[in-house]
Amino acid sequence: MFLNQVLVRAVPVTSSSAPSPPFLLRQVSFSAAVPSLDLDILCCRLSRRHRLACLPQSPADALVVYQRCQSHAAAEVASEIAAAFTGASVGEEEEVVCSGSLVAKAVECGLRCLMLERGWSFVGESIYVQSTFAVIEERTDLCALNVEVRSGLNDDYEFVVSPDAFRFTALKISDVASSSVIETFQQIKEVSLDGCNLQTACAILPTLQEGHVIGFSELPPSGQILDSFTELCSVKHGVETNYSYHAAVKLTRGASCEKQWLPSPFVLQGPGLQPSPKSVRASKAMSSMRSFIESLKAWNCFGQSQLVIKEQLVVNCTATLPTWDKATSKLAMHTARTENSEDLRLVHPSSVTKDQSLALDFRTPKPAVFSSSAAKFCNTKVEIAQSLDDAGTGDDTHSIKHGCQSQSVVLTSSFKYRVKLAYQNHHLEISLKQAMLILLIHQVQVF
Repeated sequence: MFLNQVLVRAVPVTSSSAPSPPFLLRQVSFSAAVPSLDLDILCCRLSRRHRLACLPQSPADALVVYQRCQSHAAAEVASEIAAAFTGASVGEEEEVVCSGSLVAKAVECGLRCLMLERGWSFVGESIYVQSTFAVIEERTDLCALNVEVRSGLNDDYEFVVSPDAFRFTALKISDVASSSVIETFQQIKEVSLDGCNLQTACAILPTLQEGHVIGFSELPPSGQILDSFTELCSVKHGVETNYSYHAAVKLTRGASCEKQWLPSPFVLQGPGLQPSPKSVRASKAMSSMRSFIESLKAWNCFGQSQLVIKEQLVVNCTATLPTWDKATSKLAMHTARTENSEDLRLVHPSSVTKDQSLALDFRTPKPAVFSSSAAKFCNTKVEIAQSLDDAGTGDDTHSIKHGCQSQSVVLTSSFKYRVKLAYQNHHLEISLKQAMLILLIHQVQVF
């Protein structure tokens, strides 16, 4: 996923040949720690309303980054933040000097506001998806972008853009619970699930962290209020969904692996964002890229009018893919090259023809056989005692031995069906025997 990287360099339009004016800064300091969610929500609202960058630095302070033409609005923003929290003070206006990272964060904040206004959602660390994650959008092909913002040389901005296309499906109680569990939930409005397996694997919005669903409840636990969380998801991430019950998720990675309650639509099946079929993936991804370029050109960047696209470079692309379809972009390129300096095709914006296109790589990645979490749990050595044939004939019981225990896995017709479904959905060029082996190994990891 996100295999291709296109480096887009842009610079704000100025009325003269002089370099772009530097960014200015106002710092709001707090005498005590402030609620991080409340500060984040307020900063997001003010950033979108005034088209500047309001960056929370909880619990210490908040930074307002802007251009000279926005000084009056920046003073209002700083005063509003200070008024919202007891014991806050506003610092003097100062110039941002030698801080490329702060400028990049400010531009990233402005870009997020722009993309939200144009109907994109912001999830993960830097992913934009043209979706609100509503139920009606499940299993449809959605435009997606992974965008890294950097402060470039000569006062320009650099955007490392990876276009792609994805599908998603929310994980519902009917997907993971038996009929008896569902009946219990209808009666007492709360149930717990036994163990973690392939069916309960999920990713949560908006962070896309991985975990397992371990229970459902009509109401969140007493003392836990999700209003601020859902408000932040709406204001900062553009994710708004209706829900009637909550899901308890145990995260599998990160510093915190404790149980977390979330609105049920915020819990996605499997890894969350799954690549679209290759028949539509390339065209959708290129549509994503064109939409991003159009958005940049229409952006009133910090009150400096529109951006000018200086150049677009392909910096990561596989040159030869004999067994996979390639996507072609009709995007006008100043130049194109791979990381190993192997030329692809040179396309000039003034002379773009149908034959002048750029080949990009949109293969669906094969899933990793081993995970780091499984390695931490135990040094697993998987041994398939009997080979699995593609037709599913022969003995359907296979022994899997590993460092912790020995477990017998029965290959039922339902299990074989899930293997074939995974094989078809992901469009992998692997045999059914390999697909079954991968799913068996994933089952070992949850023991």
